[in-house]
Amino acid sequence: MRSWLMLATLLTVIGLQSGCGDGMVETRRERQARQSRILDTDMRQLTDDWDKFWLNDHALRATRWSVE
Repeated sequence: MRSWLMLATLLTVIGLQSGCGDGMVETRRERQARQSRILDTDMRQLTDDWDKFWLNDHALRATRWSVE
């Protein structure tokens, strides 16, 4: 009984040490490239949002004539 418990404990520890990852290793350069792409995308979205804000600005009605 004690040997079965030790074997189960050993197998559990080995299983926990191996992990459940997909085995993909990401290097520092790959992480930096991914972060750079994310930052670039975020900045493009921010620029689009800023442009949309200013383009949706309605014209002032300071004159009674229509200015187009």
